[in-house]
Amino acid sequence: MSITDYQPPVAELLNYGECRDYKKWRNYVRELNLEDKHIPELIKMATDEELNLADSDSKEVWSPVHAWRALGQLKAIEALKPLLELLNDRDDDWISGDFPTLCTLIGKDSIPLLKEFLADSSNDLYARSNAAESLEAICYKYPETRESNIAIIAQELEKFKVNDPTLSALLICNLMDLEAVETIAVIERAFKANRVDTFIVGDWEDIQVDFGLKTREELQSSRLSEKQIFDSLFPASRKTKTAKGFGSNQTNSKKKKSHKSSGKRKKG
Repeated sequence: MSITDYQPPVAELLNYGECRDYKKWRNYVRELNLEDKHIPELIKMATDEELNLADSDSKEVWSPVHAWRALGQLKAIEALKPLLELLNDRDDDWISGDFPTLCTLIGKDSIPLLKEFLADSSNDLYARSNAAESLEAICYKYPETRESNIAIIAQELEKFKVNDPTLSALLICNLMDLEAVETIAVIERAFKANRVDTFIVGDWEDIQVDFGLKTREELQSSRLSEKQIFDSLFPASRKTKTAKGFGSNQTNSKKKKSHKSSGKRKKG
């Protein structure tokens, strides 16, 4: 769609320019007197390939960001499906970073579409994770959705045997953030099956500590007890010496999701 095809007041977003403070959204509805009748044109702008791939130093490249934020403020549920496809098709920190906020603005009506998108294995792994993150975000704004949204995320984790271990790790992160201790059984099964990326979320012992099921001291005491049993069964005189040389002192780090490390919009 050509830039000249946009009409006021939506066309004014073409000149809004860079979102320096990405956490602070402008009140587009009030500033431009936007109404539901503007939703179709805003969807076109948000998903406009020409604008999304415009020069990174131009004002126009930012107009899709302003458009999808305006759609969120208008609670435009009809925009969610095309925006999910945009999330799916593009490696863009701005849409992925904004998406949970968009869904909380649209409200509880977002949940069925997010559930469907998350369950579809043909979608991009990280886009699916973003849908789960959006379900998590909705829980905070609408506490009455917590139980059902946790169940949706846990249901997807149940597919750990076929899911990418990275997705399983990211889903566990969501459940940990929600303090969903009721899902500990499926989390344990995923770990026992060795189907979780521990670089992202840590190991099974880390999970137990984070959920408050065990303390670090208890885990260390358990390890010492196991060593004592081993030593009693295999005295030092019979043990094979450990070969010197290469070893690993790598520690697992806990994943924390972050977005928008750059003030510029990247292409692609």
